[in-house]
Amino acid sequence: MASDSVSNNSLKLIHTNRNKFISSTLLLTSAALLTRIEPALCKVGEGSLPESATVFFKIIQTQKDWTAIGDTVRNRNDISNDEWKNIQLFLRKFYQMGDAMNSMSKNLLSPKREEAMKIVEQIKIEVKSLDKLANEKSKNEFLMAHESIQKKMGDFVTLFQDVPDEL
Repeated sequence: MASDSVSNNSLKLIHTNRNKFISSTLLLTSAALLTRIEPALCKVGEGSLPESATVFFKIIQTQKDWTAIGDTVRNRNDISNDEWKNIQLFLRKFYQMGDAMNSMSKNLLSPKREEAMKIVEQIKIEVKSLDKLANEKSKNEFLMAHESIQKKMGDFVTLFQDVPDEL
């Protein structure tokens, strides 16, 4: 009889613990479903990065877009009037990027600062002259000027690399 009483007590304890577990699980599940949890998002380009990092990202993106435009002009013979007009629109945005590039240049120490500003001025002059070539649809002349600007963009970005050559 004593063992029956121990078994009954054990069953009551198990039953009680199971009921507590189920009720607490239901309570936590209900609370989780009723509570709205907002995801943690980082709005890149909308203030979450320092301004200089955002500007540098835009410069790199412009460089990539510039490479793509060169590839398109180089590899296609059937560039439409509308595409040439789109290239001219891009050239205007590219010209305005010169201001952002100048502001980035101010963060460099001499003599890199002066070199960067000189490159930016050269790029702006060449981009301005490219508008006329795009308007005239002068593919070969456009590509020669494109290569010159491409090299200058690479030189500009290289000025921001602080890793020593020997590494």
